[in-house]
Amino acid sequence: MPLCIFCRNERELTEEHIVPDCVGGSLKPKLLCKECNSTLGSTIDGPFSNTVLVQLPRQSYQIPGKSGTVPNPFGNYGATTHEGRELSIRLDEQFKPYVKPIVSEQKTDPGLEISITIDKEDEGDIESILRKKITRYYRSLGMPDDKIQTEVDQAVLDAKKIAVPVSHQPTIKYSFSIDINVLILESIKIAYEIAALEFGEKYVTYSPVAEALRCALRHQRRDGIGGGLGIDFGPLKAILPGQDAHYVLLLHNSCVVSIFGIASIVEYCGEKETFARSIDDAVLYVFDPVNRSHAKHLLADFLFQYANGKA
Repeated sequence: MPLCIFCRNERELTEEHIVPDCVGGSLKPKLLCKECNSTLGSTIDGPFSNTVLVQLPRQSYQIPGKSGTVPNPFGNYGATTHEGRELSIRLDEQFKPYVKPIVSEQKTDPGLEISITIDKEDEGDIESILRKKITRYYRSLGMPDDKIQTEVDQAVLDAKKIAVPVSHQPTIKYSFSIDINVLILESIKIAYEIAALEFGEKYVTYSPVAEALRCALRHQRRDGIGGGLGIDFGPLKAILPGQDAHYVLLLHNSCVVSIFGIASIVEYCGEKETFARSIDDAVLYVFDPVNRSHAKHLLADFLFQYANGKA
């Protein structure tokens, strides 16, 4: 029975997308048992797929998820101001704006003043909103139901006469928060799984750094893990794939992970461990997220092909 690389129990293994399926990952060896696959999917891949730094390029490249839909990073409400009034607006999949309804009421000396700001798409709801508000008001005054009906009918007719349609081209302001820990934990997961794929059960069992990576994923904390975000590759930057592709590079004792151009580095083994990769046997996995394909290269061969204009 094979060994699950996460719980390290002998169990039947399931396919695991090393680079998440949500960003077009296509490398899916059998590394995890069903339970651990589900755990990492909900605690690591799930939060990663929901971050705006992932959803924006997925929208741009039209990369669907398992449900077959492309995420809409603007599906939540943004804010705009019209005639001094704050409005909440979201954009649909075609970037068409939609105004969140605002209904306010104020009791005045003559009666009840109701203000409704509503998207044209919802204008058919205006009458039902008015009827509910006005009926509730007159009932609070003890008015009989038959008289309420007459008053409500008249109020709705009056409201339709004074309703003012407005065309507004808003500037919508969105604010997003980014949890850096989510991005780094995803890189740790990828680094651990790619090392397990390359070095096998010996790495999972004997590498002390592998144990540290596994604990970081289990507890969702990156304490004691070497590396970070924002890597400066110097001259290598022109050679490595850009934001149109993802890549994973095992070089020396570190793993470089780049998703949509967001690069990070994770130490996957110790300096004195035998699992390190020299420049001669360093490996580079390149992923095409749109076509859901990937290729594995020896880094030396990839650099040679680049020098000869073939990469």
